[in-house]
Amino acid sequence: MVLPSVFMVAVGALGGLWIAVVLGGVAGLLGVTLYVGISRYETELEQFYATRIDYAGPPALAYTLFQTVALAVAFGGGLYFALSFDLVAPVSEWVPATDRLVVLGGAVLGLALGAGYPPVMQRQDLVPLLSVGRWASELDVGLFVTACAGLLFGPDPLSVVVFGVAYFGSRLAFLGSVYGSVRSAASSA
Repeated sequence: MVLPSVFMVAVGALGGLWIAVVLGGVAGLLGVTLYVGISRYETELEQFYATRIDYAGPPALAYTLFQTVALAVAFGGGLYFALSFDLVAPVSEWVPATDRLVVLGGAVLGLALGAGYPPVMQRQDLVPLLSVGRWASELDVGLFVTACAGLLFGPDPLSVVVFGVAYFGSRLAFLGSVYGSVRSAASSA
């Protein structure tokens, strides 16, 4: 995360894109913070990854919420970077040439990864191929990045925006519903 942010800062500074410099700096600080935090709290993190995922528990909820916010920042930065350097068509050209089926596919993919992945991980006994471990969250991020790249550079770039909104909205709705149900159960008991 640090090396791409250094690249983003350098390219932004050379091109006069100060928003890219700021986003790259924030991403770099986040990467350094994660690196220092992981080395400092390595034992606690190993214990966290060795236990069953329960999104109702504060550690898993906080981790997933932090990961979702970090992905949202990276998503926004990547989309801005792609638009700034003309890697995709300008936004003004997206709507007239919209393929509704591709945009619907982006929405379905966003809902499936955003709200579908956490329940599968929480109910890991039903899916023996998915054992809880460090790679579980890496798989989530890997699927997100692969879907973003495929949709952004695919036939209709608008689908990546729809994917992002569906992903983040459904993930936050899932986390909110789990947290709300636990809070209501605790208050009624």
